[in-house]
Amino acid sequence: NAQVYQITPKVVGFSEVPMNEQPVAGMKCPPIKSGGKDRRGNGHHAVMKQHLDRLACIGARAVGDADIHAPAGEIDRIFVFLDDLHPGMVSQVRQSGQEPQFPDRGDDGNDGPGAGCGCFQMLTFIDLEHMILPDVLTLGGAAAGVVLSVLVADLQTGATWEERLRSSLFGAGLGFAVLFAVVELGKLAFGRKRFELQPEETFSLQSRPEGPRLRLGEEDWELEEFFYRATDVLEVHTVEGEVWRFGPGGVRRDGRSCSYAEADGWHGVARAVVVPREAMGFGDVKFMLTLGAFLGWPGAIFSIAAGSVIGALAGVFLLATKRLEEAGRIPFGPYLAAGALLWIAAGPLLVGWLWQR
Repeated sequence: NAQVYQITPKVVGFSEVPMNEQPVAGMKCPPIKSGGKDRRGNGHHAVMKQHLDRLACIGARAVGDADIHAPAGEIDRIFVFLDDLHPGMVSQVRQSGQEPQFPDRGDDGNDGPGAGCGCFQMLTFIDLEHMILPDVLTLGGAAAGVVLSVLVADLQTGATWEERLRSSLFGAGLGFAVLFAVVELGKLAFGRKRFELQPEETFSLQSRPEGPRLRLGEEDWELEEFFYRATDVLEVHTVEGEVWRFGPGGVRRDGRSCSYAEADGWHGVARAVVVPREAMGFGDVKFMLTLGAFLGWPGAIFSIAAGSVIGALAGVFLLATKRLEEAGRIPFGPYLAAGALLWIAAGPLLVGWLWQR
């Protein structure tokens, strides 16, 4: 949509198109490169920059806009969502310095709940491709949702901006709290997985400037990738009956703790390995801040419930078609976004229909 993209190159500012140079026909925008990330989420900014580079380039091609400049700050990224809702509004503010005039909102005057769709869609495709939900969109989207709830009368329930603000904040907080509780309960129930090694395999520890590495058989494990939390521990059970515990701060063996530098070169024969794991990434929890801020608490709860059902059905389908291993990981963010879009499209009607049955 050329209207949506019109301000995007100016606001995002991350473009491979040379400054003050008119985009030419047939020019190619930079592709998104996979990789460069780990289980802890390192590389989020690099991945986000690639997406913003491509979005800005596509926008420049769509409208022939050569006025592309460096980013003016983090708050500018929120304006992307504002312009997605009201195309041209940000241009009006930047050029005139006056208060924005909101355009007609349509026949029914109630398209406010769809304000966050652009943010939901971007997070969906990033999570599908890279298994991450960048803070710049989850936290930035939450801030945009709160701001828009104050500015746009029909985005939240409430006659005054104070009531709409409370509704947005309560929705963001409740959505965050519910999914945070799910993550913590999942950690208690499924936070450790034991692998029996048949036959036993040799292992050795290597201390490196980039981080400690455990070589198990023919595989190299970057230990820092396993530690989401300061309390996470990876255990190696040896054939002699010892238990070696590898944590973020070092190694514990036979009641003795030492740093990875001191344990460099330690080796043995393992019969089992116990690895820490998470039921869900914390990016999904922060995504609920965005959904709750835009949709309020009913939409947030509906998104979690509907997203869980949609995700479960998708998981069963992927397992049945052998596109997913039994212990495989699937991103939950797209299913939360699907639940949110379902709420926007027909959520209240669907809830009312189910309540009457």
